[in-house]
Amino acid sequence: MKGKLFVLLATLLSTVIVLVGCSPPEDDPENIVRQYFEAIISKDIDVAYDMLKGSYVPEKERFKASIERHSVTEYKIVDSKPAGNEKYAVHIQFKIRGKQGKDISNETTLIVGKTDSKWSILFENTPHQ
Repeated sequence: MKGKLFVLLATLLSTVIVLVGCSPPEDDPENIVRQYFEAIISKDIDVAYDMLKGSYVPEKERFKASIERHSVTEYKIVDSKPAGNEKYAVHIQFKIRGKQGKDISNETTLIVGKTDSKWSILFENTPHQ
């Protein structure tokens, strides 16, 4: 009986270690962009808006109207690279559902940076490398 319990506990512990090790860190610029796009796709305005920081963040009602008007259907992170002190440029390709029901391909580069020791999507009027 003790042998079976030991095997069960060892298996359970191994599974937990593997799952924890495989989960993406929250403190990762690409993971922040994933969370942002997932919030936009699910129309979770509050979550997406709370991830924005900077002097050019639109008013929340304007942001909400834009998200509701433009349905993002999918996205893919293409590249990310350092863009200054604790900032990363994350290049994304995404599709928006057009008025006639067709997906329109788009791409953009978001700047992700640390503010108050937390990663955020930065909306600033500053050049990046």
